[in-house]
Amino acid sequence: MAIEVSCPGCSRLLRIDEIHVGQQALCPACDEVFTVSQQNTDEGIASETDASASNPFAPSSAPVSWDESAAATEYQDVAPHRGTLILVMGLLSWFCCCGFGIVAWVMGSQDIKQMEAGRMDPNGLALTKAGYWIGIISLLLNLGMVAFWILMFAFSIRDEM
Repeated sequence: MAIEVSCPGCSRLLRIDEIHVGQQALCPACDEVFTVSQQNTDEGIASETDASASNPFAPSSAPVSWDESAAATEYQDVAPHRGTLILVMGLLSWFCCCGFGIVAWVMGSQDIKQMEAGRMDPNGLALTKAGYWIGIISLLLNLGMVAFWILMFAFSIRDEM
């Protein structure tokens, strides 16, 4: 069920799902962070009747669009994550070419910093870290293998002399 809450900073009415009462919210208009509570809801705006209020499964007469819900506005002003791309780069470095590992390493480290700073959507943090570490491990293993073959080649030339 959606409730309408007035922002304490700009008095804009925000439609937020009832399950978010007691949590922090960010006003998309003025960037004010406030705690959603029953005290700052507008009592006259509740559109549910007494009959539907007693039934938690009754449909609301005021539908909430995805854009107006709290889930959509939580990370509205941040860049989208690239976790899937970084994971794909890490996996490609494992199976195809270690050059993809460099890309996964660099992009992953930059995106993790952006997520920790709050400038990028943190929902992709797990994918980003997975691709980051797969890229690093793949690159290090490939470099170790190249070093091993160089040493083997050097010792085989030394033995021939």
